[in-house]
Amino acid sequence: MSRVIFTSRHEKSHAGFSLKKYFISIGIGLLTVGIAGGAVYALVHPSLRVGEVSFSGLKVLSEETLREDIASYLSGFYLYIFPKNSIFLINTNSLTSMLISQNLRVKELSIEKKFPRSLAISVKERLVWGIACEYLPEDSQGIEKKNPLCVYLDEDGFALESSPQSTGGLIRKIRLEGIALNSGSQLISQDLVSKMKLLEQKFTDGTGSRIVEFIYSSVVPREISARVDEGYLLMFSLEEDFDTSIRVLMAVFREETGEKKSKLEHIDLRFGNKVFYKFK
Repeated sequence: MSRVIFTSRHEKSHAGFSLKKYFISIGIGLLTVGIAGGAVYALVHPSLRVGEVSFSGLKVLSEETLREDIASYLSGFYLYIFPKNSIFLINTNSLTSMLISQNLRVKELSIEKKFPRSLAISVKERLVWGIACEYLPEDSQGIEKKNPLCVYLDEDGFALESSPQSTGGLIRKIRLEGIALNSGSQLISQDLVSKMKLLEQKFTDGTGSRIVEFIYSSVVPREISARVDEGYLLMFSLEEDFDTSIRVLMAVFREETGEKKSKLEHIDLRFGNKVFYKFK
C-alpha cells in the first residue's frame, strides 16, 4: 500500500525563508568587508595624510619649532598599519594638549582639519609682561648678595622660561619672596597682576613718574611695594583704594618733601591718611 506525504505550506515557507536569509547574510558580509576595505584604504592612502600645516596668530613663537613638534607627534603607525598622520585618525584635542604642554608661550590653541590633507592652527601666545625674580636680602649698600633666579612673567601671572636678571628700567621687574619660581606654573594670581597694572596707571597719571619694580611677599600678602624710576620706594596696602593713596602721596610731595623728593628713600602709604617717609 503506497502512501503520499504532503508538505504543509508553513514548512515550505520556512524552508524558502531560510535560504533567503542565507543569501542576505552573505550579502551583508560582503558589504561589510567592502566597507571595511574602503575604510582601511582611506586611512592608509597617501593623499589623505596630513601634508600641509598653516599657522595664524604667531608673534614670538617659532613656527619651525611647532612644525617639529607636530611632525614628531604624527610620526609612526598605529598597529603597524595605520599612519598617525592620517587626516581621519588625528585626535585634535590630544594634539592641542601636547602643543600647549610643550610650548609654555602657548596660551590658547585650536586646530581645524581641512580635508583632504591640511591642518589650520590658530595660536594665542602668552606675552611677556615682566621679569619675576626671587627676593634676596641686600647688603648695607642696597646690593643683592647673589644673583637671583629669574623667569619671564606674562600678564596672567604665569611663569615662562628662565630670564636673565633685568638691570634697566625698560621692562618691569617683580621681586617675589616666599614663592618658588618654577617655569610653567602660576606664580601670582591674575587679581594681583590687575592691581599692579592699576597701581602703575594711577601712579603715572597722578605724578608723571613710572613704577619700574614691584616687591611682593607671600608672607605679607595684603601689602606691596613699588620702586619708581626716581629711585625711592613706595609701600601700599592692597586693601586700600589706590586713588586715595595717590592723593595722599601727592599731598606729601606738595606739603612735605617739596624739592627734596629726589632724596627720598621710601614713603609708607599703608595706613590711610597716616604717612611715614624717610630721606636717604
